[in-house]
Amino acid sequence: MPLQEALEQRGHHVTWDRVSADGPTNDTGAPDIVLLDAESKRAAAAAVAWRDYDPPPGVLMVGTSAEAHARAMEARCHFVLNTATGDDIESELQEVLRMRFAGRMSGPYARAVLKLGVSIDPTTDTARIVKGSRQVDLELVRECLRWHVHDYVTATSIVAKLREERALYVPEVEVCKRLDGTKTVQRLVSTNQGEMVGRLLWGLISAGAARCSKTPPDESTQARMHIVTMRQHLVARSQRLSNASYYEVLEVTRDANPKLVDYAARVLSMRFSPEKLAAVDLGDKAHLVAANWQQVLEARQTLMDPASRGRYNDALVARRSELTCPWAFDVKDPSVSEEFFRRGQAALVAGEAFKAVSGIAGACRNHPDHPVYEAYLCWARFRAGVDKDGDRAELARKERGIAEEFLFGRRPWPNALVALALLCAADGSQERARYHLREALAINPNLPVAKQLLGRLS
Repeated sequence: MPLQEALEQRGHHVTWDRVSADGPTNDTGAPDIVLLDAESKRAAAAAVAWRDYDPPPGVLMVGTSAEAHARAMEARCHFVLNTATGDDIESELQEVLRMRFAGRMSGPYARAVLKLGVSIDPTTDTARIVKGSRQVDLELVRECLRWHVHDYVTATSIVAKLREERALYVPEVEVCKRLDGTKTVQRLVSTNQGEMVGRLLWGLISAGAARCSKTPPDESTQARMHIVTMRQHLVARSQRLSNASYYEVLEVTRDANPKLVDYAARVLSMRFSPEKLAAVDLGDKAHLVAANWQQVLEARQTLMDPASRGRYNDALVARRSELTCPWAFDVKDPSVSEEFFRRGQAALVAGEAFKAVSGIAGACRNHPDHPVYEAYLCWARFRAGVDKDGDRAELARKERGIAEEFLFGRRPWPNALVALALLCAADGSQERARYHLREALAINPNLPVAKQLLGRLS
């Protein structure tokens, strides 16, 4: 009631409608603004329903809790505290009304903004929207795009029709060539032509000539595949090493000499260094790069210096129960693991898959958390399953998934990547197999099995 009184004192006509709290009904009129209770779990769905209404009202969510505020942000709605003063609410209402068409980029919204009237036909509507976008209010464009700054933009087949109709200027055609699903809105507009690009994106997305997605739309190109993979690596690494020792960071044992420590850091740089990832648009995962790489640098610096390493080891023993550190404490004699693994590899070559599983499993037990042993165990289990007349496709899909889950966020071990490539090829994903083999050869150009397999797959 205080809210209603505050609004009415400022000249607003206020109607309360419990039914319309979930969205418009057949009896709904044409409100200018709809206020929704952000404390309700149904508020986000109601906001979507109101945006589908024609004509769409402005939507303002009201609440008090942090959860309510987060719900409003997720629903891309303006938010105001229900304890706000009447003047503050009035100011927010005016902003919502001014930006009522900023909640969505669609054909009907764009036609309303540009005052184009009713729809004529899809081709004509698209051309009119794109041409009209060149003069659209830049603040409206920014408001629309700010919800999509980390979304990847992909052009649709409609762009080709726009080019045929000569509806695009030459600079706009060049921008469209970049809409291949590997660049986010933020990256696209961060140029000296940012205003032109922003307006064009608003027009293309509104007209259906471009689409936004949280990740690249598929892995049909190496560039998209690389972005998807690196995003997964960064997330997995951030989670895995949130409470790990420096030995886990570099994936080296406590007896690793400085040369091996330095090698591990250099190999990690080939996948995770900021310089390596500078050209990759990682979207909302970009912030993970710096922290991840700082962890690698700190681990290298500490473990390369004998005095620092000694002090770190003493502290590590005291904190052992708090940390994840199989590389530091759980690895037995590495030579025993290597012998188990050698026997397993020999059994694979001889076609004795069950014997191979036994041998490689021994290596995994003796050296927990080792990517090469774990990846080849998946390959050996696949081979053993096929020998037992198991479903080849199902086995490949299962073991590939296990191997990928384990290897995400790890140091790129060439032999582990070969095993993963074998599983990908068995699963029918030739392009993904080639991707892993190329990364393996970038680290070790003289790896014979990777060369041979890549040659066959090519």
